[in-house]
Amino acid sequence: MNTIALSHYRTIALLAIASTYSSLVLADLPLSLDELLTQQKQTRLEIGLTYANHKQMGLGQAEPVLIQISPTQFISIPSQIGDSESYADTTILNISAKYGFNARTELYARVSALSTQNRRLAFDEVHSQSDSYVSDVWLGINHVFVQENTSPALVAFAELPAYEATSTNSDALKAVLVGFTSYRVTDPIIFSLTSAYKANLKRVLDNGSSYLPSNYFLLSPSIGFAVNADVTLNMGWQWRNVSAAKHNSQTTGLRQTLTDLNIGAGWGLSKKSTVIFNVKTNISGGLGSELGINWVFKL
Repeated sequence: MNTIALSHYRTIALLAIASTYSSLVLADLPLSLDELLTQQKQTRLEIGLTYANHKQMGLGQAEPVLIQISPTQFISIPSQIGDSESYADTTILNISAKYGFNARTELYARVSALSTQNRRLAFDEVHSQSDSYVSDVWLGINHVFVQENTSPALVAFAELPAYEATSTNSDALKAVLVGFTSYRVTDPIIFSLTSAYKANLKRVLDNGSSYLPSNYFLLSPSIGFAVNADVTLNMGWQWRNVSAAKHNSQTTGLRQTLTDLNIGAGWGLSKKSTVIFNVKTNISGGLGSELGINWVFKL
């Protein structure tokens, strides 16, 4: 079997862009099992394009708030709060380069640029806003701790941001992402599990106040089926636990739990080129979907 593509698991949930404007992404994990990492002293390039749309229903201003006091009773409190509705479309371009440091270790760098458009209806008025910018630059490492043999393979990864487009004065080295991927091949089935944790450090805003972005933990199991030597189909789910952010040490918002369904396919065009298609849609905890395509080319 020349190529068995693995799902890339890139959760751009870029859609929790919040104040940091940084994407929630996973490390650039290996895409094939016959060549787990980039070969020593060789380079591999990857170009990815992701589109995501999200809908939010919330409170704006104008109508009273209904507060439930029993399973069947509500009281109406006059307020300047009413219905609002918003939609967001985001397109993200990722470019990464990986270098084989040795047989078990791979170093990589990734830069992401995005274009986003937001449309919001509030007070019976339509508001729209669009923006485009380089969102972040990350440096990372993949290391194979266990090669697949009698036990499942284990690949660990870690990332640090060299640059993040935020509204703060401190936009580098203010976060860390660590995790692992484990997989087992039972030809033609591939079982894999990815887990990751991202921790953020406190940021100082331009006005002197402090802001601590949300941290998150995720778990993402997947099953892949090798249709033939060139094509692999993947299906799995992703569960995320996102902590509440803090402003001046005061918690803002709520802790969130989200579950997404992931479906993908990998197509080995040649020994040097692989294309990966993926779709992610929300099952619980939010509204929105993501479409992605990645092209990997070995130099």
